[in-house]
Amino acid sequence: MSTGSLIHGAFILGLVLLIVLSLAERCRGLQ
Repeated sequence: MSTGSLIHGAFILGLVLLIVLSLAERCRGLQ
């Protein structure tokens, strides 16, 4: 695995985490 693909994967993982966290915060605010 090259360093470029590793950074790309980590970037995508970070984006997914941000989306999940923002969705959880929104759901918690609605309740």
